[in-house]
Amino acid sequence: MRSVPQRLERLVCAEHCRYYKPWATPEPDCNSAQWLLELVGGRAELLDGVERLRGRRLSLTQVQEGTLLRRVCTPCQHYPHNCAYRRPDRSPGAEPCGGLLVLGQLLGAGLITPEDLLGSAAHPKHGTA
Repeated sequence: MRSVPQRLERLVCAEHCRYYKPWATPEPDCNSAQWLLELVGGRAELLDGVERLRGRRLSLTQVQEGTLLRRVCTPCQHYPHNCAYRRPDRSPGAEPCGGLLVLGQLLGAGLITPEDLLGSAAHPKHGTA
């Protein structure tokens, strides 16, 4: 049986992230993946919610976009210049990473709240690199 991090890598990164490269070393500082791991770790209903997203084309609403920008993206060490989606000179076809899309879906389904994205162990890591 796969561990939660392995399952999330398959369900989130491989399934929904256009930036995911399975042949490369995983990006250890992907803020959205860290948030998901922190949130899903002990909550089976969240992992079930992520499972139900398989095969779906995901997008973000404007409300989800703003919440995730404030709570997940701005503390990330890749924001804004090393993030293809958030950098000021992004291409018109740039898309959010898979973790951000999945977090948006969990927010939209009410499985997590914006408050869940505060005070997580994933958050303090940023800005220390």
